[in-house]
Amino acid sequence: MGGRFLVHVTVRHRRDPARRNRHAGQRGSALLLMTAFLMTLLTMSAFVIDLGFRRQLVRQAQGAVDAAALAAAAELPTTASDPATLTKQANARQTAANFVADDLSDGGALSASSCTQVDTATCQYTIGSTTVTVTTPYALENSAIAAWRLIYVRVCAPAPTFLAKSVGATPGTYCRKAVARRIPFANGRPRGMISLNETACAAFLLSGSSYTDLVLDAAGGAVVIDSNCPTNALDGGGNAWDLDASGIYIDGGYDLSPCTIDTCLNGVEPTTANPRSGDPFAEMPEPPKPAVDGGCSANRCTPGYYASGLKFSGGTDFQLDPGIYWIDGGLSSSGSAAVRATANQPGVMFFVASGSVDLTGGGALVLPPATSGTYQGITIFQARCDLDDAEPAGTDPPCDRSAAKINGNDDSQIGTVYLRDAALEMQGNAGQSSPVFVTGTVIADTMKISGNGYLRIKAVETPNMRVADPDIGLER
Repeated sequence: MGGRFLVHVTVRHRRDPARRNRHAGQRGSALLLMTAFLMTLLTMSAFVIDLGFRRQLVRQAQGAVDAAALAAAAELPTTASDPATLTKQANARQTAANFVADDLSDGGALSASSCTQVDTATCQYTIGSTTVTVTTPYALENSAIAAWRLIYVRVCAPAPTFLAKSVGATPGTYCRKAVARRIPFANGRPRGMISLNETACAAFLLSGSSYTDLVLDAAGGAVVIDSNCPTNALDGGGNAWDLDASGIYIDGGYDLSPCTIDTCLNGVEPTTANPRSGDPFAEMPEPPKPAVDGGCSANRCTPGYYASGLKFSGGTDFQLDPGIYWIDGGLSSSGSAAVRATANQPGVMFFVASGSVDLTGGGALVLPPATSGTYQGITIFQARCDLDDAEPAGTDPPCDRSAAKINGNDDSQIGTVYLRDAALEMQGNAGQSSPVFVTGTVIADTMKISGNGYLRIKAVETPNMRVADPDIGLER
């Protein structure tokens, strides 16, 4: 019988020592590569995190320096000849430094050092590890803005390197700067005429077939037109009129045709898109109705309440005692009647509570205004319309919105004319050598200037006028 034999065969492989060493070397290289990669990743992450943090600090610093420059600009002088110029400039520099300190400490305990004078215009301050440099006056390159209207603020601080420092990075410094301006309204010129209507076209209309010259104070005077009419807030009709003003400021646009800037505006180009003046007497109270009646006897008039209007007519020379003439029923003059303050005393003011103003007579108006008090500088004050007091149809309006008319004749001399809600027509009928007609400001809703002679206005802003907001902003 046959049988089976089981044979066990064992095969042994002899390992190659070189191959074993090669595998071990590969594992060591991978470990080194992984270590290098992790170190690179860690370094890059550190720089990215620190860079992000630095950018955040730079953004915050730019915001702080912008705000500091704007706050300091509000302290700058209002005019080049301001007697307190040096004091205001020093205060502006310190304001900038204090503002930065307050921002850095978030209202905490940090404060700016006193000024270390770099030169006559520049101070340097330290706030912890931060350095603030402030310069005013500052001459900005390629800018037409006067140096005394500008302030420069620069902030430099160390840039922290929290993570990057661990890989040997050296801390750096970042700096931010800003330049702010403060330009007074109308470039600092006193307002001689203000048209308050905010939307009307031809809100300020110059017309006439003969030569009409509106002359403002030679030292400087501005026409301000608050209307935003884009085509002709200022409108020139004809080519025989002449407006001589040191500045013309319009919210909207203008149309002078057939005139030109050179022929009718004496080369003064109007400034458009200008901020509005607004009513400079908006906060001024209207005078209360007097308990005593006024009256005229033998052509001499006394202040008080006039229930049926106040009318000057004929060829009479009226003498008015100083005080407030509170009038219901309108104010008018006609013929050659002259109206003068008694002994040329200042202080006559007409308050027209109702009715219109029609001073179109050929006689002189010589009424010097009050030199002090609530109504300083004002000769004619018309009651304001209450725009919220809508009257039912068929009833009297709350006040007269009809056209007001005033002639500027030879030898006439009055103060500010304030007719907030009236459409004012002014005629210049005086001769070339006549004195200034209005010393102050003419204010109305809209204005039309015409006539056959000279209308002279010396622009003077009295202390009771609200100062228009200056243009405060960043240059760069």
